[in-house]
Amino acid sequence: MSGTFKTGSVAQDHRSKTWNFFWWENGKRKCKALGRFPTKAAAWQASKPLRDALEVKPAIRTRTKRTNREHFG
Repeated sequence: MSGTFKTGSVAQDHRSKTWNFFWWENGKRKCKALGRFPTKAAAWQASKPLRDALEVKPAIRTRTKRTNREHFG
């Protein structure tokens, strides 16, 4: 997954007229309410901190035989 560029997406809930930011995390779809904005572009701009946080998440470290020996003795 190290080569994947994660951006997420924004969508408007037509019932409440609020914009939500959606992304995938650990195989599950996550959602964060952004609020009310006049355009999709404004909602996308408001999601910038969330998109930046997705890009800098650390990669999951897997254990090798060597690290297992060091960890478990």
